[in-house]
Amino acid sequence: MPIKDYEYYHGAVLTKILRKDIPTSLKLVETNVKESWCTYKINDAVTLYIKYSSPIKAQKHIRWTFLFTQRHLSELKRYVNDDLRFALVCLGDEAKDCKPEICLLYKEQVMGLIDFNSITEQRINVYAEKNCELKVDGTMSPKSKQISVKRSEIDSMIIPG
Repeated sequence: MPIKDYEYYHGAVLTKILRKDIPTSLKLVETNVKESWCTYKINDAVTLYIKYSSPIKAQKHIRWTFLFTQRHLSELKRYVNDDLRFALVCLGDEAKDCKPEICLLYKEQVMGLIDFNSITEQRINVYAEKNCELKVDGTMSPKSKQISVKRSEIDSMIIPG
């Protein structure tokens, strides 16, 4: 049976988490076919939402755009009271001289970038420049108010439990 794209790309995030030297339980939150399979529970304490995107190369940086449709926003609202984290998998592309990245964001950061209650599609952009932290902006934040995220944030993520 072929491997689905989401299984392949989620594997990078899940491997980073499972390689931590702590006991870890991991559960995929099963949804029906009309919804995405991108939410995991870690140690019954953290809700992890994973999305992936292909790169767009600009003159000074690489950009990944993550779209959140009405369906995605509805799904996210279910977890608004959880310890919610977002792993944005920024895919690589050798032709664009672009290495893959994982941009880990926390709920408070994302709530400043997109509106979970919006009736219109929302987006988060991740920008990478050589030897710099990742820069992130979204529908609700002007580009001049980008947040910085360490490229190694997923490695230092603390998981209760």
